[in-house]
Amino acid sequence: MNAKQEIIDHFSNVISKPLCAKVTYMPRRGPLRGSDESASILTTGWNEADFVTFLQSLDFEYDDGYGTQELFGDIWYEDGSWSEREEYDGSECWTYKCSPPIPAKLIRKDKEREAKLNELGI
Repeated sequence: MNAKQEIIDHFSNVISKPLCAKVTYMPRRGPLRGSDESASILTTGWNEADFVTFLQSLDFEYDDGYGTQELFGDIWYEDGSWSEREEYDGSECWTYKCSPPIPAKLIRKDKEREAKLNELGI
């Protein structure tokens, strides 16, 4: 599997723009095994050139088949959602996550009303 193409495909299924990301490749074999030296980083405040460099750093093939996970990472988005690199039952994938809605019984109406009144200067 090509890591760059996989992340591009993942981005196409996410509504929000990436804020920052860290993706680490740790192959099962070879000199990078067990190291964090091959991390691909996208910092906050990135520009188009930074994004292209980030994607180019992920332009490699890796084994996403059954076995030990090789690609790890997190992607944070501008809307507060995120993606995690996960492994389940021998298969690797990006999983998009967003905060669940707060249940109504957990919202203190008196505190919300007080905050709104303060915001309005009343």
